[in-house]
Parts: sequence; C-alpha cells; structure tokens
Amino acid sequence: MRIICLDLDEAVLDTMNGLFRPVIIRAAEASGKSVVMATESIGRVSGITFTFPAWFADLGLPEVEWAALEVALRVDLAARAPSCLFPGMRQLLEKNKCMGDRQVLVTAGNLEYQQWKFSLLDLDDIFAEEDRHFVPMNGSKAAAIEPYLAHGQVTFIDDSPKWHHEVVARGWPVRCIRTLWPNTTYAAPHVDDGRLWQTAKTAEELQQLLERGAA
Repeated sequence: MRIICLDLDEAVLDTMNGLFRPVIIRAAEASGKSVVMATESIGRVSGITFTFPAWFADLGLPEVEWAALEVALRVDLAARAPSCLFPGMRQLLEKNKCMGDRQVLVTAGNLEYQQWKFSLLDLDDIFAEEDRHFVPMNGSKAAAIEPYLAHGQVTFIDDSPKWHHEVVARGWPVRCIRTLWPNTTYAAPHVDDGRLWQTAKTAEELQQLLERGAA
C-alpha cells in the first residue's frame, strides 16, 4: 500500500496568501498597523504556536477587543476555507483516494486551532480520523509517521525543511517531497543537494512525482 503523509498549511492549504490574506488586512485595520506589520506579526506568532489571542497581543490590540474580533475573523475564515486549497490539490487528493492510497494528515500547531481549521475544509472523506495527527510545534512529525512504516511505502509531503530534516535524520526509507508553491509567504530558501528530497511547485508536478514513485 502507498501511504502519503501530508502537511496541511502551505502544502495542501494556501494558508497565508490565500485563506489569511483578507484576515490580515482586517486585523491590520483594527490595530492601526500596516498590512506588512500585521503579516510580520502573524509570522512571528506562527513560528511559535498560532492562536488568535497571541496574534492580537503581538499586534498590540486592547484585550477587550479580542473576543469579538476573533469571532468575526473565524466566521470569515470558515466561509472561504474550502476554496483556499492550492489549485488542483483537492482533485489530487481525491484521485489518490480512488487509487487506494492511505492519506495521512501530519500538521503542526495549536491543537484546537489546527483541528478547527481542518474541519472547515471538507476533507473528512480523504483523511480517516485515525490518520489525522496534530503535532505541537515543539513536537515530532517523525514520531507520527513512524507507525506507518510497517504498513507500506511512505511518502512525506511538507513545505518546511525543518520537518524533512527530522525525517531524513531517522534514516528511514521515506520518500520526501517539499512543496514550493509560487509566492508562498515565509518559505525558507531551498537548498537542493540532490539527495534529501524532491520538490513540487504545482499539483501537477506533485502528481507526476507520486506516479513516478509508484512505477
């Protein structure tokens, strides 16, 4: 069996430039900050663990405004989230499912927030409940992937070199693919040594790599 472990943010979901862009603009207006400053703020907070209160505090918003603004932003995010998957990704996930692949979600961040965000995407039929792993930012994606090694050929798809290095360091027979969607905010520079991982910039490229690996 082919087992495909996928990150969520910036791998399947266009989080910052798609889903969150209008929200960042709205938060900037509410805080009196520029959009650039609000974008930098959410980047700082996400690098630790994103929550709305942590972001609002970093923006300097009065705490009395937090609850109402969070409710408003969550309503906006929920309305747009299903349409914010990267182009072609929903079709790719559905095709993998039809081919009998086991698709595993391995995403990092605040548990409540990540679970809530996933619930908005209409992907319950793609990732079985037992195959959804919400890892703390200081946790280990490799630990979530390890139990699957005994059940098939594992491919790990993520946008972050951090998590790929963690998996590669284990010495497992895991195929690593880094997503490098165009114009992705906060994407770390890619240094390709021809050994650690392959890269995909579109769903079509990702599909070709997966098919090549299955051949």
